[in-house]
Formats: sequence, C-alpha cells, structure tokens
Amino acid sequence: MEITDLPDPDDAAAIFEFAMTFNGYDYFGSFDASANAAALGDRSSLDLIRNELFFVARASRNGDDDRLIILYRELMPLFAERCEAFTRISGPHIPSSADGGSNDRGPVIAIRPIDAEDWIDRWLARIRRP
Repeated sequence: MEITDLPDPDDAAAIFEFAMTFNGYDYFGSFDASANAAALGDRSSLDLIRNELFFVARASRNGDDDRLIILYRELMPLFAERCEAFTRISGPHIPSSADGGSNDRGPVIAIRPIDAEDWIDRWLARIRRP
C-alpha cells in the first residue's frame, strides 16, 4: 500500500471502497472474530487497523451514519505511517557461490525481504526522537 492509495477524507464513497479492499470476515475467519478484533481497538498492525475500518464501514453503511468518515480521519495518520513500511529496502549485494551466485565480484542490487512490523517500529522510534 502506498500513500497515494489512501482516499480523500471528504470522499465517503472512496473511503467505503477503500475499506472494502480488506475483508475482516475472511481474514479473521468469522463475523464474530472480526467484530471482536475491531472492538479491542488494538492498532498495532496494519491488518488490525484495516479490520477496524472494514467493520465500521459495514456497520456505518447499515446504520447510514458518519462513523466511517470520522474513524477514517482518525486512522489516516496510522495508515500514512505504515505505507512507508511496504517499501522494499535495497542495497549492495555481492553474490557468491555460497548463495548460488557466481564468483564475479561486480556490484549487484538485490531486494531483501523485510519484517514490515519491525521496520515500522524502528522507523517510528527514529522519527520520534527529540
């Protein structure tokens, strides 16, 4: 997810469409599990944040109220912070016969997988330092 994927906070239809890109019922396995996760208010992961938005979107649509827009505006900073985490980190890598590469010592750029949640925590700690 990139920051450009986040809908305008004044566009209720776009917010609903964005919320529906995550299905909490499927992710958590049932309506009750999704509801319980949303009710906890735990916002420690992107999936939990998306589930909360999904669940409120469903309830808001059935109740015809503005809770979805209010919640989305509250969650926007959290979504924005996490958008950075899904950027792959690249760096120089010299292949060797040990990793299946050749003995050629020319520079190669490799994409390394990252632990997104750990990266977010380290990134947030770094930007919040005084």
